[in-house]
Amino acid sequence: MPAVVSGPSSLLTGLLAWYNLDEASGNRLDSSTAGRTLSETGSVSNVAGVIGSAAYRDDGVVGNYLTRAYDAGLFCATQLSVSCFVRTTAADNVTRGVVGRHRPLADNNANTWILTRSSQTTEDRWQFRINGTGTGTTAAGSGSTIGVFSHVVFVWDGTQPTDATRLRCWINGTERTLTLVSTPTSMVDDTSSILLVHTRNTNLGAFRNAIDLLGMWSKPLTTTEIGMLYNGGAGLAYPF
Repeated sequence: MPAVVSGPSSLLTGLLAWYNLDEASGNRLDSSTAGRTLSETGSVSNVAGVIGSAAYRDDGVVGNYLTRAYDAGLFCATQLSVSCFVRTTAADNVTRGVVGRHRPLADNNANTWILTRSSQTTEDRWQFRINGTGTGTTAAGSGSTIGVFSHVVFVWDGTQPTDATRLRCWINGTERTLTLVSTPTSMVDDTSSILLVHTRNTNLGAFRNAIDLLGMWSKPLTTTEIGMLYNGGAGLAYPF
């Protein structure tokens, strides 16, 4: 069952995990009551973030990442929201994993879900992939600039009737147009899947630069809630 935290904010309802990512090294603590601590593999340091510090690695080495072993409580059959602030390094046109729940070192089609970045000349494009096949990719002019923290939110609601309503994306508080392919109505669990931050696999480059204020929910976030998390670019700290 997802963690349900009592409190005044609707952002506490359905919260699966929340990571401030302030730690300089070692484990990254889950600030919510779920206690889903991330373990460090290799070396992931920190850098100034949106609030406090952010998890940081900029060498592209695939052996440096944060992870949590298979956790059935992180599986969402029909609804999931993922929010984070992300800063990238350069327009290298390499698809790089940001965060996902998938098999370690597996190919792109062996994941429950994954958020990836593919940079262009002056902006970042973002893609959310479900069950390895269903995808939504931001179009040009998404409002995400290389070298600057951007707030990226993907909301998936498999109960909705169309691709366009099942998967939606907000960048810096504004909903963005997605190119959609076969967005599924349900998610497939995989007991070999683990949660990976600064994620990587055989078809992805290791994420380069910084990730901050990472949260996951077992519900579709509303426009109001997304605006609260963005907070004009200042972010929002747990417990909201």
